[in-house]
Amino acid sequence: MSTEIHNATLPGEAGALRAIALGSGIAAGGLLLKMATIVGVGISVILLTALVASAALGVVLARQRGIARHGFLLAAMGWLLVLLTTLNAHPGMALLPGILIAGVGLGLAHGQHAVEKRMGTMMSCAVALAAALLIQACAAPGLMGYVFALALPVDLALLGALLVRIAEQERR
Repeated sequence: MSTEIHNATLPGEAGALRAIALGSGIAAGGLLLKMATIVGVGISVILLTALVASAALGVVLARQRGIARHGFLLAAMGWLLVLLTTLNAHPGMALLPGILIAGVGLGLAHGQHAVEKRMGTMMSCAVALAAALLIQACAAPGLMGYVFALALPVDLALLGALLVRIAEQERR
């Protein structure tokens, strides 16, 4: 059973989608900061800045172009590219293309679903960050722990894409 109000997304759906988009970005950002021990502090800061800047660009594009529907899929592609680059033992600036793609995708997804419910979003970001860091610490030593932990942002982005698709099907 669903309720529509002038073809708008319900507040519960929008809050969940926003929490997923931010949780994915926060978890990946935490991993990028922790990756400073492997790639260096300077490169880690550059990658984190690129993530924030590309997410801001995605938010601007979402509000002007209305293409936010595909943001989660774009974010999943970007995180998968980051994961594969890390798996091939090429951390550092080689991660930049995947981070830029993922950031724009998260910005697109977040820009469409801006709501004012902050507590649930903050809690989901904290849980996603804690889960990513726990996976990285416990999964495997060294770089392989990051590979396992980077699967979490990919999964969150795919979950967001699935929820968007379900919401679209319910509106029909």
